[in-house]
Amino acid sequence: MKSSDQPPLPPERVPPHELVRYSSQVPFAVLREVLERFDFASPRVDIEHDGDYLAIQVDLPGISPDDFEVILDEYSLELEGERRERRERRGDNVARSERSYGRFQRVIPLPQHVDPESAEAKFENGVLEIRVRALGARKRGRKLAITTGQPQSTKH
Repeated sequence: MKSSDQPPLPPERVPPHELVRYSSQVPFAVLREVLERFDFASPRVDIEHDGDYLAIQVDLPGISPDDFEVILDEYSLELEGERRERRERRGDNVARSERSYGRFQRVIPLPQHVDPESAEAKFENGVLEIRVRALGARKRGRKLAITTGQPQSTKH
């Protein structure tokens, strides 16, 4: 049987160096699941419009508020912290381990310009909830005209 005739590996068995070859054999959703497995402890985020506010929910299960920091500016939400292992592992006693630990950092662009001074945050049952007043649509940057050749000199 040629390697191209073999059925694809289950997502949890794909080595990182094989992801490109594997991607041509499986649906995108399965590949996404495989790639997310290597995104260690990054928290998942939901952002919803709630009238004049944005409601942001961040999943941080098993993390103490002392182990993460949140920085909010007019355009983005930055999350940085560490998911710590609660106990020392004992080699041969581990039958299965799927939880990931380690440092994480995410900068999430917000869909609207917000007022950081209006933000309120609450952490309960492993979920951080942030409510912040939206100020309107994000302004697009200015498109720059690009010229070629030598810069024009100015005569005095």
